[in-house]
Amino acid sequence: MTWFDSIYDLQYYNQPKGVPCYCEELMKPSDLYLQGQLYDTANDYTLGIYIFSADGKTQYEDATSYFQYYIGRVQSSGRRLFNARLKSYSPAMCAHACYIIRVVVTGITNGQAQTVFDKYTERYCQHDCCDVPKQITIDQLGFVTTVGTADPNDPANPGDVVPVGDPDGGAPVLPTSDCGEPIVKLVSVFDCDDVFANEFYGTPEITYGGTSADFEFRKVTSFKGRIVRRPREIERSLSYNCKLIQTESAEEFLLEGFEFFPAWKMFEIENQLHGKHIYIDDGRGLKEYQFSGGVIFKQVHDCFELFKLSASLQKCTKRQIYNCQPNCEKKTNPDGSNMLYAIPAGYMGGAFYSDNYQLIAQDVEGLKDYLRHLNGVSDLQEINTSGLDCSPHIALALTSNDVIPSGFYYDTTSPQNKVNGVVVNSWDELCNTLPQGVCQLPAATVFTVEKMTCATPQQNGFTIEETAVMSIDINGYGNWVADAGNTTATLYNNEVTFSLDLTNANYTEDPAAIGEPIEIAEQVATIGGEARPANIVILTELQDGLPEGLTITIDNHGRVMYYGATTTAGSSDVTIEILNLKYSI
Repeated sequence: MTWFDSIYDLQYYNQPKGVPCYCEELMKPSDLYLQGQLYDTANDYTLGIYIFSADGKTQYEDATSYFQYYIGRVQSSGRRLFNARLKSYSPAMCAHACYIIRVVVTGITNGQAQTVFDKYTERYCQHDCCDVPKQITIDQLGFVTTVGTADPNDPANPGDVVPVGDPDGGAPVLPTSDCGEPIVKLVSVFDCDDVFANEFYGTPEITYGGTSADFEFRKVTSFKGRIVRRPREIERSLSYNCKLIQTESAEEFLLEGFEFFPAWKMFEIENQLHGKHIYIDDGRGLKEYQFSGGVIFKQVHDCFELFKLSASLQKCTKRQIYNCQPNCEKKTNPDGSNMLYAIPAGYMGGAFYSDNYQLIAQDVEGLKDYLRHLNGVSDLQEINTSGLDCSPHIALALTSNDVIPSGFYYDTTSPQNKVNGVVVNSWDELCNTLPQGVCQLPAATVFTVEKMTCATPQQNGFTIEETAVMSIDINGYGNWVADAGNTTATLYNNEVTFSLDLTNANYTEDPAAIGEPIEIAEQVATIGGEARPANIVILTELQDGLPEGLTITIDNHGRVMYYGATTTAGSSDVTIEILNLKYSI
């Protein structure tokens, strides 16, 4: 639907000799939508819709009553517009092979009537006017026939029977043109504004009258063409030892037009493929497709503006990710839940944050509500931890048949405050997910005051002894296995020196970058209590000589967190090897 201010701008007056004329196909009345922008501030409007001959000089009829329409205002932008949709074909539409539409809108401003919209469309046509069946019969074979009406106001005069199915196979009769060519319908929907065509797809907050405001604008184009399947590209990701990691593909389709489109219609269809939702109906029902972009038209004549449509569409990409579990085996916790979250006793009563650092709850009760309302969640239970060797603040077991969050943060989004969801074979394993080896704070007991001794101290002599170097326990965390000879830590004069030599068989190299290190961000080791700093220590490449892009943190729980690339990666494991790092406590 393109608007023209003058009939002499229409294709009728600019048709090159020998070039076929273009006429917009209508498969059913509700395919015809009209929208126009009103650059006026009047509050009282009158709208008229008229059917004209293809040359724009002869008015066939006033067809306003055959449309439902409304005039409204969009509050956010202040724009005013009208929306109209055809309810049923008018007599003039059925009587003429093709026609154009003229819309005139008048408004009352300061008591004076003035025309605020007066424009023409290009040509429309339809190959029959049996738009809505008036009776439906189902015979004993099960196929449906529609009964047209010779007189739409007289139910006793049903007219001819028109079959809508194959009595043998039950196949639907697909829409075709008069020459038997298949017709496809392209429907596009935007969430709100189409900035390319300056059209509005929502519902105006304010209406200034009309017959009905219970519909929203849609862009519909029907043309001779087809949509057919095309070969798709299948991607398979393999590890170095040929283990399948994932597969993915998207169904591919070709949308092809059998007719030549003029430039103005080419622009309309291009604008439609900007839409967020693109639907196509080839007679088998509307189905949604995705358009990934690109040029969809090709000029077919060197001298004339004629274009052929050929667009590649697809369905959404689907992925199958394979893990180490046997096929169809779903690992669960002892109570049948799918994920366990244990919040440490160090929780300070603060808020909770998602993996992307967004606030999700202000407290534990809010966290429970957040988890309960996730898609697919069927149960959330608090686990009784009284008989375990650890005392978390709370442990929550979640049951869901949908995607489950891998974890969240408590109090702050610092790495040491991350709670990772786990699945355990027994509740005793829950303790392994919590920070280990946290020293208890000293507690005051009964004290006594003894008699002061006032004897003058005597200096007998002194000796100087060398401060001893203390060895500190440092161990790999989780699946990180430490080389006992090379993973060491010492304490000397409040300075800790440590080295890491860790291997993890749960990670392998990227099949697309064989032999290249991989990126990780997780706890890799735990260091003993004597070497734990009062505040978190952050080691970086600039201050501490680490490799480029690498950061290591040590917190007061002894957690050694590693953010960056591993030292090496192979087909069976990855390695971290960092020597002689220092920090003060």
